[in-house]
Amino acid sequence: MLDLQFFYWISDTAGSTSGVLVNLLVLFVIYKTTTSSTSAYGRMLMATATYDALFSACEFVEQHQVILKNGIMFVIPKGVEKCLDHGLYPLFFFPHLFLCTMGCFILPAQYYYRYMLITSPNKVTGYTLVRSLIVAALAACACATAGTIGLYHSRQLPPEYYMEQVDPAWLTEGNSTYMYAVDTADEASSLYFHFAGVFSNIFFTASLYYIYKIVRFMNSTSTTSSKRTRKMQQQFTRVIIIQGIDTFLFAFIPLSVVCMGVLFHGDWPVLGMLVMMPLCWLPFVNGMFSLTVELLITDGMLFVMPKGVERYLSHDLKAVFLAPHIFLSIFGSFILPVQYLYRYQLLTNPNNVTLHTLLRNIGIACLASASCSVFACFTLNYGQPFTYDELRAVFELNWFTEGPDTYIYNVNTANWVPFLFYIYLAVTSGLSLSLAMHYALKMLRFLKTNEYSITNKTRSMQNQFTRVIILQGLNTFLFSVIPFTVITVTTLLRFRFERFGLLAMIPLAWLPVANGLFSLLVIKKYREFIFQFIGCHSRKSIMHHMNIQVVYWVWDTTGCALGILVNLTLLLAIRTTTCRSTREFERMIQAAAIFDIFFSFVELMTQHQLLVADGCMIMIPKGLEKFVSPDLYPLFYTVHAFVCSMGLHILLAQYHYRHSLLTDHGVGGHLFQRNLLLTGVASLICGGISVWPLSLARENPPEYYLAKVDKYWATEGKQTYAYALDTSYPEAFYYFYFVGVITTIFFWCSVYYVYRILRVVYGSVGVTSKNTKKLQFQFTVVILIQAPYMDSTYAYGIIENPLLRNLPYWVACALNIVIVCAMLSIPAHIAVHFWYRCNIMVESHQFTIKQYVKRYLIFVLWLAIIAAYTVFYEFEAERPNASLANVAAYINDTPSFMAFERAVYPMLAFFAPMSTIIMGSMFDPNNNNNNGYIGYACMQTMPTLNNLSVLLLVPSYRRRLTGKTSSYVTKAEEVTAVRDVTAQRRMTS
Repeated sequence: MLDLQFFYWISDTAGSTSGVLVNLLVLFVIYKTTTSSTSAYGRMLMATATYDALFSACEFVEQHQVILKNGIMFVIPKGVEKCLDHGLYPLFFFPHLFLCTMGCFILPAQYYYRYMLITSPNKVTGYTLVRSLIVAALAACACATAGTIGLYHSRQLPPEYYMEQVDPAWLTEGNSTYMYAVDTADEASSLYFHFAGVFSNIFFTASLYYIYKIVRFMNSTSTTSSKRTRKMQQQFTRVIIIQGIDTFLFAFIPLSVVCMGVLFHGDWPVLGMLVMMPLCWLPFVNGMFSLTVELLITDGMLFVMPKGVERYLSHDLKAVFLAPHIFLSIFGSFILPVQYLYRYQLLTNPNNVTLHTLLRNIGIACLASASCSVFACFTLNYGQPFTYDELRAVFELNWFTEGPDTYIYNVNTANWVPFLFYIYLAVTSGLSLSLAMHYALKMLRFLKTNEYSITNKTRSMQNQFTRVIILQGLNTFLFSVIPFTVITVTTLLRFRFERFGLLAMIPLAWLPVANGLFSLLVIKKYREFIFQFIGCHSRKSIMHHMNIQVVYWVWDTTGCALGILVNLTLLLAIRTTTCRSTREFERMIQAAAIFDIFFSFVELMTQHQLLVADGCMIMIPKGLEKFVSPDLYPLFYTVHAFVCSMGLHILLAQYHYRHSLLTDHGVGGHLFQRNLLLTGVASLICGGISVWPLSLARENPPEYYLAKVDKYWATEGKQTYAYALDTSYPEAFYYFYFVGVITTIFFWCSVYYVYRILRVVYGSVGVTSKNTKKLQFQFTVVILIQAPYMDSTYAYGIIENPLLRNLPYWVACALNIVIVCAMLSIPAHIAVHFWYRCNIMVESHQFTIKQYVKRYLIFVLWLAIIAAYTVFYEFEAERPNASLANVAAYINDTPSFMAFERAVYPMLAFFAPMSTIIMGSMFDPNNNNNNGYIGYACMQTMPTLNNLSVLLLVPSYRRRLTGKTSSYVTKAEEVTAVRDVTAQRRMTS
């Protein structure tokens, strides 16, 4: 419950803030771009943006949580309102109701003004829009007044009466929680909901009427207007229609659900909060559509572009592929009433329900779907096929991935047969959904009235199956009905929304996945079977497996597979784009890609789970290793340790080679090969010597090390295969120290060459700035390893590094001064750095190192004074025993967090996790089993992140992936073509 409240608060705040900012941006854009020819059109968007900004501001200030239960709408203010006098509730509740209902009522005002603007532009003034808005505002005021009167009557009862009906989890402040309610037991409150429902339906129907008249008028006059006027009118019309659809989805449906839930006395406390969440995002979505009015598409034609097996076969077989596609897509909505009817009959008359009943109903649904699919095949024979040149005039070129050979066919509603097909599809689908809703309501009503006449076990089982089919119905509505409705409406109304067809088809592929997941997770016996199948037996083990082990397995496997695929793509891009001038540079990327493929393959084969506990680094193989002889563990761990060490050591080889290319242009590939050989030998030594401490720890059985961790890690019980690096043996300490020293040397050498490279590329001032900031972070975060702890009165700086503990008082004071200066001077250092960049790049002024250091030292001196003041300032206070106890608990319970600011991917994905695992094994400050597990998971992201950045940031690779050519290449080809034509003409003459 608290998670939902917190998520609602995040959604409300983010949506309201985004709505205010985006709509203010819309007003600014309208103000800056409005001309005499577009001022009449801009008024519509200006009215909507103003309303959306006001609504977002109201939502942000009030933050009402709405709960529906027993015919009562509970309102719990979480904003400014709860901090003021509680007698002021009408001043907050009235504008909230007014703005919520105004979101629906403003639509017909806009559409009426738009219709008048295109039919009688000379008679339309700003007063026409204002008059329409006043009518909508009066209706919204009437609804808000009725709601406020109903609230006044409900306030006659004491707050405790309503608090007793709400789950205590909602009352975050106990009995002092400020809340009020609108109770339909009062006639005034019930009148408000009926009043709002009637007005909303009237205004919504009026909106549909004017949309129909606008679209009809524009289609009838599309050939008489100029192209520029027609395009501008279409853009503004499209925006207000999309905003209407947004209002229907984000406001009309949520408010209708609230009204029906209250009037029908539904017991859904969470439903009010769920339907209020999209309402907060309505202004943001409206504003974003106003800023992106260039989303154009076709009109009146549905184009089908096969991308599977169909395009490789005869094009005369298109009906063979279209028929089953339409059948299966439509069948998802036709099967809903079959399921609900069968479920209702099982509840009311189980003795007369047989398998024949279900098969008969399924057969009827199949016949209805088959009729739609056959009808769709007949639509393909009407209308002439479009040529490639005609399609290019309608679509963007990036849709034609195969050029003139792109296979495409269309359904054109300009002919009467396709038009009738869409009407038939809409009628049959609407009838199917109406039957499904009818039986769903009857089923829920029967369960509600008979829930106390059956046993708890039977009721639980019935609720589970009922919940599954209702969720599947919602999935069908979201993933199937809405996409097909979007396709049908945009095609019949001849909208030019090309991408809507593609976007609407995307969720359709996920419908079977969502239905299957709901069936597996909602029904208890199915869920328990799945958990037992993956080795979970208790609820605790289920939670741990779902939260850690399963997530890690998915993360590991997905990361390794993506690492192999992405790096193979990178090698292909290097192979096809390498030329003589870039060959020396691309050796570095090619070597890294090959290593990343090898690393991903090793990870996929081994899949080691690393646990750190009681000074031991425990490995539990989950890959190929656990199926072979246990005596082969040195082979797998040596290779694994080799690739993990090589991931950091290879940086030095790359950076040294890159620096040599910058300073010595005669460098050949042999230098890079030598560097790779040296780093490979160092990594092989680091991996090879691990066999020594591993063989010593193998003297203890696996049960000895598995007893140090929680039982749920041993998924196979006593048969779980595991081995460890145990620091109780001195040899393991020597191994960790040796690996740490080698890794640190390579790391600092890499930093040195990065400094040299940046100095050659950017000059000394920029490099000095970058490395100063890096040293500040390394000193404060890495060397000291301090953990800040904040209390209500005190702030503590806890030094976690065991080598720096038990220091004298004066040394601690000096360290505190250095820490505070280093931490607080980072923002000042960034400010000075951007000052330097502004002078160099923007104003073209000189900025020497002396000027840079002088300005920076002023900040350092000032911060040193502040730090010294905080250390030597004396004050009298009682001993904060409670705070010191919290500090002690913090030291014992919270692990240290180490990170490098703006580090490259290999440093972040290798150095930090390896250091954490090694130090956890040696010192084990918190006895946390998950540290090694989580740190090791970070290493899986390195190949994918590393090479995605290369593929997306290198222009030639990016163009190769996207299929685009460089503008320079295009211009060069044009120039070459002109020269060839000129030379040919000269030869002819």
